[in-house]
Amino acid sequence: MEETGKVRWGGDGQPLSLEVAHAMRRVLAGVDPPARLSDRAAGKLAELREQSPWAREDATFLVRDLGRQRTTWWTFAGGRATGALAAALGEAGHRILATDDLSIAVAGFLDPVHLRDLLARLDPAAVAPPIADARLGTLKFSACLPTELELAVLRERELDEAGVRTCLAEVIVGVS
Repeated sequence: MEETGKVRWGGDGQPLSLEVAHAMRRVLAGVDPPARLSDRAAGKLAELREQSPWAREDATFLVRDLGRQRTTWWTFAGGRATGALAAALGEAGHRILATDDLSIAVAGFLDPVHLRDLLARLDPAAVAPPIADARLGTLKFSACLPTELELAVLRERELDEAGVRTCLAEVIVGVS
């Protein structure tokens, strides 16, 4: 039996970069993208902008959802930096409900002053999300690596010091 086209080394999808996340924030804040949009895309963009009247190009946003008793911190920092910041919030005792490339949802309410105080104590060079056990064995040739070295490689790949530093330098706006 002949086997062709079989993938032998799987991989994960890549997180969005800080630059792509910031471009998304600029478009959400009102800057028109440098492309012609279809009617459907233009309609969806208008809907997203209507749902996010707080968006502006130069800040991150703490959006409180009173009904669900949660706060979403729209970092627009990219996947690696946002994951690292979520891990730091978790280590500080906040219950993380969800995280993605652009935001962190936290149980309860965060205010900008509390968050700014917490972030002031972070070392951007050392902030990284924990490596899930499921990631072990996902590197090409991981069978050839000692576990400690594999973890070190995975941690290094998750670091985004520039993204964390940029996010920490931005204004935090509270929105209800």
